Formats: sequence, C-alpha cells, structure tokens
Amino acid sequence: MEVAVITRHAIANYGSLLQAAATQNALEALGHNCRIIDYVRPGEVCTQLHKYQLQQKPRWNRTPLRRRVYGTLCYTENVMAGRLFESARRQMLHLTAPYSTAQELTANGPKADVYMTGSDQVWGPMEDGTYDPVYRLTFAPEGAKKVAYAASFGSTELSKPMRGQFCRDLRQYTSITVREDSAIALLHQLGLEGKQVIDPVFLPDDAFWQSLLEPINAAPGSYFLIYQMHKDPALCAYAKAAAKAAGKPLLRLSASVHQATWGGKFIYAPTPGQFLHYIKNAACVITDSFHGTAFSLRFGVPFAEVLPTNCTGTCNHSLLTLTGLQSRLVTDPADTSLTATPVDYAPVHKKIETARTASLSLLREMIER
Repeated sequence: MEVAVITRHAIANYGSLLQAAATQNALEALGHNCRIIDYVRPGEVCTQLHKYQLQQKPRWNRTPLRRRVYGTLCYTENVMAGRLFESARRQMLHLTAPYSTAQELTANGPKADVYMTGSDQVWGPMEDGTYDPVYRLTFAPEGAKKVAYAASFGSTELSKPMRGQFCRDLRQYTSITVREDSAIALLHQLGLEGKQVIDPVFLPDDAFWQSLLEPINAAPGSYFLIYQMHKDPALCAYAKAAAKAAGKPLLRLSASVHQATWGGKFIYAPTPGQFLHYIKNAACVITDSFHGTAFSLRFGVPFAEVLPTNCTGTCNHSLLTLTGLQSRLVTDPADTSLTATPVDYAPVHKKIETARTASLSLLREMIER
C-alpha cells in the first residue's frame, strides 16, 4: 500500500521530527510504502515564524521599535534552528513534493491508497490559534480512504463551531485512533468512536533507535538532563536543586538560544541523534515535555515530570497513567528526592510492550482492511 501521512513534522522540535520518523518506520516495517506529506504552513517557515510569535507577545508588540528588536532576535534564532531541522528532515524522512496551502494539496496532492493523519497535536490549535483542516485530510480525493494514528487534540475541549467542523470531517475516516484518553472522551462528545494507541516513538524496535544515535561528549550516568518546553522558573530551580543534591552537573538541551540563561550547561541545537543519546546517557531527565518523558521511558532512564500548566499537560498525564508512573510527577517543588528514586522499569516495559503490540495490530488493520 502507498500511505501518505500528514503530521506536524516541520517545526523545530525534536519530538515532532522523531515521531514522524517513527511512524514512517512502523509503516515500512509492516510492508507499506510511506511518504510524509511535506506540508509546511507559512507560520512554520523559519524565516516567517517570528511574525506569528510576535502576535503572542503583547509586551513586544506595543511599538515599532519593540517589534523590530523582537523580530531581529527571534529571526536569527528561528533560522538557525530551522536550518538544522530542515536538514534532518531531508535525511530522515521520505518526503513528498512541498506544499504550503490547502489549495495546493487539493489541486495537486500526492496520490496514495491510504491517507493518514499522523501523531502529535495535529488536531489542536496552530501557531496562530486557528485549527488547520489539512490535518483532517480535507484535501484528499473524494472517496479516498482516511485513517488516523495516535492523533492528538492537545486539549480537552473544542468550541461549538469547531465541534461541527471536526464532526463533519472526521466522519469521513474509516478508522480513528488517538494518543490520549482525553481524546477518546472528546471524540465521544462529537458522536464519534475511536481507540487509544501508544505514541509512534514506541513502535520501532530498539535497533531503529540505536541506529540513530550520534556520538556525544558525556559519559553514561554522569549528568542530570533538563529538556524544557515551557518557560517555568520553578522547573528551572527544581532541576538545578536536584542536580546539586546528586552532585552531578546539569545539562540543558534546546534549539532555542534564549534558554541559555535558564540554568545548566547549555547545549545548543544538538542533532536529533545527539538529542536521543543525551537522554539515553542521563542519570535522570527532568522535563515538562511529552516526548522528553516518552524517550526516557523508551531508554529506561529515571525521570521527573513537571506538568506544564497549559492544556498540553493532559498529553503528559495520559502517558504516565498508561505506564503506571504517576508517581514520577513532581508534586512538591522543594523536594528533589524523586530524582534520586530509581524506576522499576520491568513492569513499565511490560505495559509498553502490551500497548505496542496492540497498537501495531490496529495500525496494520486500519491500513489493510
């Protein structure tokens, strides 16, 4: 089968890129040809992203001078990170021709036997706050087979107008699977059925991830690692205190230059292979990131989870519930003892393997039936 996958592969984010690569690998391991639809929204183009970011920063959007300063700083940062991830996408993913609008996809989209909405927050708000119908496969030819694997809303509710649009579009799918238990509840509110599956990063075997690792200058177990998505001084302070208590240096990974001042030895924009290796070798990972948690689980690394205060926290919490590791949530920012507590990964990996087997079965079924 020819499978065309639409997902959030084009943003400068390690989890987004690696989940796309994992989806591709899983489909090819099942014997199908997979192409990632190279749809890059204008707000995801590294040279334009600062314009959309500015709309979310009223403090910097007050005067022409402030806008100019913000634009100059963010433009440089976004282009540096964007070029790194663009190079990695071209190496790791089997991409279609490029598209930037729904109209281009409708007029001349890729031909496929199956059109798939992939994982990550494809059904959530985009960088400008809107919901993009492209991720609901509205561009696919009439009568085309549409499925979704591990799609995420990134929230627990939709406005009434958006409910109507989602209901109309998702009724065209022959099979829907989602990543979070909260997404199942949201589907039910829309009068739709779906099944929960595991994130695609858990689908490939160990050999796949080992093949992606690139050398790093850090011995296994010699450091604490922070991988942070949201600005949270309490998380920064917790990570620094935990590393100090353990007597280990704190390393910080990010493709955002401004995190250089947030604490820890700053490692700017490692390659995806280095990013994975830093997680694999850490004595403990401290994170608010879904995929920071997912790869800690994948590699069996102790971690401490600080839930983000925005709606994306439901994604993280769902993963911890699935694996029975709610105890790894930081509930007292003043108590760093959690980072010194080992994780018994034997039962965790058993649960992950059970979910992986069931998810691969559903993936095969939705493509081949």
